[in-house]
Amino acid sequence: MKKSPNLIQIIFYQLRMILAFAIFMVFMSALMVFSILTWRKFNFQIGGPMLRWWGKLSLKILGVDLVMLNEPPFDVAIPRLMITNHQSTLDIVWFSAFAPNRFCVIGKKEVIWIPFLNLGWWIFQLYFVDRQNLDKAIHTFKEAGARIVEERRSLIVAPEGTRSSDGYFNRFKKGAFHLATEHHIPIYPIVIDGAFDLMPKGKSYTLPGQIKVKFLEPIQTQDWTVDQIDAHIEEIRLNMIKEWEEMSGRKHPADRSANL
Repeated sequence: MKKSPNLIQIIFYQLRMILAFAIFMVFMSALMVFSILTWRKFNFQIGGPMLRWWGKLSLKILGVDLVMLNEPPFDVAIPRLMITNHQSTLDIVWFSAFAPNRFCVIGKKEVIWIPFLNLGWWIFQLYFVDRQNLDKAIHTFKEAGARIVEERRSLIVAPEGTRSSDGYFNRFKKGAFHLATEHHIPIYPIVIDGAFDLMPKGKSYTLPGQIKVKFLEPIQTQDWTVDQIDAHIEEIRLNMIKEWEEMSGRKHPADRSANL
């Protein structure tokens, strides 16, 4: 964990956050106008490049160095499920810096009330899920799975469901894995380290520093069955924890390693 900044540093970091958010608002407003004028006809083509531009610019403004330990395996437009550990609000920014074309996200329905972020959901044709209503959530995942296959989209999911409160891995929820199993979508694990240290849950500013990202080998799901999902989740999660330990030089708590 980094040393706590003094008051002057905090003010400086918050000003950088304000600048990054202002650019985000301008970015979303411009995309909204373009999307309305073109009926979102070209959004799949321009969405990825535009988002990568915004992500890289925002990281530079915030003083964050994104270190990719290997190359993103997203050159070909195929249906895929990308999963990552969820450390920070910064996860939105670092993912944007290398987001594949035709990406999509399933977010909680409350996003619809967040100004400008809700515009992004409409512009990029993303999905909302009602986490309080199981039937509606299942329907959303089924619909998303069918469209991902049909439109060759890349879905990014944080299977923990919520940001980590201490930087370690939480339990993985099963929804995205059921989607991958039902539609035979390959899983692309992504492991990150450093985002929690730079902007832990509850902080209103980002510390300068480094975020490391590693892309693990894709996992094929053609032979998966529903009764095997728990075992597959356990194996994937433990492998991601192992990679995180190597990246961070820290040991994950043994009593939180199993997905129980």
